[in-house]
Amino acid sequence: FWHATAPAEYLVTLMPTRRGEHGGTRLTGAFMVAIDSTAELNQGTTRLLAHELFHEWNGGGTTLHAAPGPEERLKWFTEGFTDFYAWELAHRSKAISDSVYADGINGLLHERGMSTWTDSTSAALDREFWHDNNAKLEAYHRGNVVALRADRALRDASHGRKSMDNVMRRLAADSSHAALTDSIIAAALILEGAPDGTRWIAQMRAAEPIPIGPDLLGKCFAGESYRTARFDLGFDFPASRTAMSVRGVDPRSAGYAAGLRDSMPVLGFSFNNGDPSRNAVITVTAPDGGRRAITYAPVSSDSVTLLRFAPRRGC
Repeated sequence: FWHATAPAEYLVTLMPTRRGEHGGTRLTGAFMVAIDSTAELNQGTTRLLAHELFHEWNGGGTTLHAAPGPEERLKWFTEGFTDFYAWELAHRSKAISDSVYADGINGLLHERGMSTWTDSTSAALDREFWHDNNAKLEAYHRGNVVALRADRALRDASHGRKSMDNVMRRLAADSSHAALTDSIIAAALILEGAPDGTRWIAQMRAAEPIPIGPDLLGKCFAGESYRTARFDLGFDFPASRTAMSVRGVDPRSAGYAAGLRDSMPVLGFSFNNGDPSRNAVITVTAPDGGRRAITYAPVSSDSVTLLRFAPRRGC
């Protein structure tokens, strides 16, 4: 991809972790992955390894990295675009099948649609990036969606002659772009044939929808829209977690109907973020000083329209 010379030595270290958990970090001339010791070498493991290796050039190595300043501000690119290429290159090299690739994109779009951080600006994500894993994932997902949208626009405008690859190589080829900013990335998108690059980044920053359609993955994938219940805790979770007291309860929400009220002292939160099929349990201090578990389905009164994809047969 980068047309680079393979290093003479490169170290990959595996560290066992609890069942179902995984993660990684790039180091100098190496990367480490923490992974469940019973995990198989499947599509999830392949994507994780591809993600960490891609960091050798983007967001960790010597080629592309953020300009001086808060590191989290450019995570949408250094992590989100790296996530895009983890899936893209694994699929392109046939390390994962068309159906696995489509499932991965469907999972990304579903997680974004269900996230409690979907409507939060990038400034809010940046503030919570190191404190809330769901805020971190939202930053990753937004960058991934920008990359998917840009890749489709470039391929369509050039009749397949250009893609996000051209943008990444342009950025890497110019040493003055080594310290990246939003404007430098937008300029590279525009120069390669995606004039809406600046608008997409601005929309991503403002938590506005980035327009994507059923043609997002190209002619070999059929896209369709569907409506689903939207995950909604019914209160301001980040503020409530910080204060350990319920904040911002929506009186129209299922949480309010179950008895959740502002200023209740919180003893614990239990919910599966983005999954409205699993009950939320908010444990609070009752007026008599005892414990009270408020249990409800974290479902919004409105639904959300999402996209999903499947491979076309014979393509």
